[in-house]
Amino acid sequence: MASYEREPGSVTLDIDDTCEVAHGQRQLLLFNAHDDERCFLPIHIYDTEKSRPDAIRTKRGIDDKAVVRDYAAMPHKAKSWRCERCAVARIEGTRLGLDIGFVVTNLDRGSAE
Repeated sequence: MASYEREPGSVTLDIDDTCEVAHGQRQLLLFNAHDDERCFLPIHIYDTEKSRPDAIRTKRGIDDKAVVRDYAAMPHKAKSWRCERCAVARIEGTRLGLDIGFVVTNLDRGSAE
């Protein structure tokens, strides 16, 4: 709610899972029958008013493009870190669905792309 100038009357959330394929006997690895893969299955939650994944899917669908990509950067600080770092997301919409990848960096200049 801190990202809003004033508290909205309601917030709509978009909740998506993402199949992150992995191999071996890693902890928390699950078999996903839908994707027929062993994977991690992180859940992403987006505010539809402010998120780019809804916009990417919409643009891809309306323009009927094979791929639409966008990038976003936001500050992030884990409890164990001394300072804030930059979390960069690559958001890609294809005919197969949405794919989001993240990188955390200590670079403080340049575009998210």
